[in-house]
Amino acid sequence: VKKKGFNIIEIDENEAKMQLGNFLTIDDGKIISPKYSRKFRELDVIEVNVENLTGGNGGIHCMTGVVRRG
Repeated sequence: VKKKGFNIIEIDENEAKMQLGNFLTIDDGKIISPKYSRKFRELDVIEVNVENLTGGNGGIHCMTGVVRRG
């Protein structure tokens, strides 16, 4: 992954439970991320309160998944 130019930001178990790894990239260096994502300081971050989503084990990336209706 690093060979392709991606940066890796490690998160701990508690941060994973808070869905901090579940973000949406919208441009180079720009993401939509759960509020309180201090790990992404070097990025342009749009913080969104997703407390209601994370209670059901969902997150921003999951919320924006493509839905195909018949």
